[in-house]
Amino acid sequence: MMGITIYRRLVIWFVFVALLSLGFATLMGVYSIDEIVMKQAQDDVRSDLIVAQEVYNYKMEQIRDSVRFTANIEPIQTALADNDTDVLKYKLRRIMDDRGLDFLAITDATGTVVVRGQSSAYGDSHADDPLVMRSLAGMTVVSTEIVPKPELLLEGGDLVERAEFVGTQRAKPTSRTSETAGMVIKSASPVYQNDTLIGVIYGGYLINQNYEIVDRVRSIIYEDKKYGNRDIGTATIFHGDLRISTNVYDSGDNRAIGTRVSEEVYDAVLISGEKWIGSTFVVNELYIAAYQPIYDIDSNIIGMLYVGMLEKPFIDIKHEMIVKFIITAIFAIVLSILVASVFARNISEPTTELAHTAKAIAGGDLAKRVNIERADEIGELAVSFNRMADALKKNADDIKGKTAELERMNMQLTELDRMKSEFIDMASHELRTPLTTIKGYLDLALDGTLGDFTDSQIAKLEIMDRNADRLTGLVGDLLNLSEIQSRQLLLKKERSSLKQLVDDAMGHAKPLADSKGHNVVVNVPDDIIITCDPGRLVYAIYHLLDDAARYTPEPGTIRVDAGVETDGIHIHVSDTGIGIPKSELGNIFMPFYELKDLMQHTTGTIGIGLSIVKGIIEAHGGRIWAEGVVGKGTTFYIVLPGEENNGG
Repeated sequence: MMGITIYRRLVIWFVFVALLSLGFATLMGVYSIDEIVMKQAQDDVRSDLIVAQEVYNYKMEQIRDSVRFTANIEPIQTALADNDTDVLKYKLRRIMDDRGLDFLAITDATGTVVVRGQSSAYGDSHADDPLVMRSLAGMTVVSTEIVPKPELLLEGGDLVERAEFVGTQRAKPTSRTSETAGMVIKSASPVYQNDTLIGVIYGGYLINQNYEIVDRVRSIIYEDKKYGNRDIGTATIFHGDLRISTNVYDSGDNRAIGTRVSEEVYDAVLISGEKWIGSTFVVNELYIAAYQPIYDIDSNIIGMLYVGMLEKPFIDIKHEMIVKFIITAIFAIVLSILVASVFARNISEPTTELAHTAKAIAGGDLAKRVNIERADEIGELAVSFNRMADALKKNADDIKGKTAELERMNMQLTELDRMKSEFIDMASHELRTPLTTIKGYLDLALDGTLGDFTDSQIAKLEIMDRNADRLTGLVGDLLNLSEIQSRQLLLKKERSSLKQLVDDAMGHAKPLADSKGHNVVVNVPDDIIITCDPGRLVYAIYHLLDDAARYTPEPGTIRVDAGVETDGIHIHVSDTGIGIPKSELGNIFMPFYELKDLMQHTTGTIGIGLSIVKGIIEAHGGRIWAEGVVGKGTTFYIVLPGEENNGG
């Protein structure tokens, strides 16, 4: 069944790449537009805050200049020295009206109020007022101060009627429901006569519900522009977090006096003393806003100065740019689909012909050829394809002739392998009988049954006996190998102590190890039980120990360690011998294989022992492998199925 055609696949991939690229570009574009627009808005409002601060500072300078001017008027100095309160009150009242001050008062040299411009109250002390204190020391000062309700009452007028407010979304929770203290720009200046301090003049400008500063900021920075029915820019002065002078309007088109700032801004500006710039909800609209703290003369944070621009114009600009960007991207996608379709067809048509021709050749029509004439890679592919088809037809003809020859040779090799196995089996059985007879007579001769022999004769008989044992072992190995290769190795399994099996194997290998001065270490727990063919497993362990003894330079160390793991019984046979190169580890279990330059026939083996060991271990359902380092030694690892009651 045919899947998606190459034409459709090419179109899909081209479109996918185009979508991926354009999608990524769109995401980056949208992100960049958002970043650029909002960053520009924040930069603008940061600059606006600087201008607003200058407007505020200018107003403070006006108040300071007015108070200092008053302190320097000679008739006022004379009237204060003469305690002429009527003249003083008249003068103060006119200056208040001319200079736009909300209150103006004079104290004597002790800080006690002598007369007020719009109130009959006098005699109260202002000696602890931080501004009056500084003026009594000879300084003219100005700052923003919080004036409590009792002091506002003394100054007269309607200065205390300012405090109602409503909560805003995300406003800082507060237990206050009203505010009666006033926030004023206050200045104080010493009054001298003949270089003698005779008093202090202080005056102030109440910010609460006075919109001169905020409206001037809006006019200078934003030129009173509107977006829809909203001012595009606004300004506010806060007493703490409370709006006391603002041109932000509530839903009823009233100035939002008494409303509070959000908790986020509260914490940043009033608690941490930092500037805050960002997007925030101001009464009932989102603004790109900037806030900074207002300090009193003792550097305490008492309020905030705010400027902000409606966020909606920037959002609308951003959305308009994003829509244009997306429309451009969609147009590019449609165009890429059309281009991809044409390009894919140009590639897919010749490849489709190649596929049909290849299918015909695969079906046996070796004379089929493609007819594509193009001066590009596909044209070269068509020429190469036809050449390949020609070569394939020629090779197919050659293969037919050689296949018959290979089949004949394979039959001959199979027959030779069968004859080899039969010969090994027959030779092993035929050799066993005469070897048994020879071994028997040698035993009779050596134990004296056949009479006395000279020492020289006995030595020769012992050599014959050892060689007879060697031949008997080799014959046994050949029979074992034959059984393993023919998968006829029979196991007589029984539950056995692994420690006893290792001890039996060690008993056979120890004479050779002792003769070479090797240190033999056995670390096998007594409680490991294994179900196995004891004779076969003893042979396998013995062969590994015998090889370790043979190939370990004198003197060395040979170890047998065993333990129970989750996957079975582990047996490790290690030595400090000549080691095995990593390149040879995959070959050592092959029949009749010997390691070049390391192991020679002089050791009395024919290279089938490890093959037999591997066959015995695998017949028990286990596995064996080796690791070695040349010059440091070799370790054989055996894992055999375990018993349920084994510890470990």
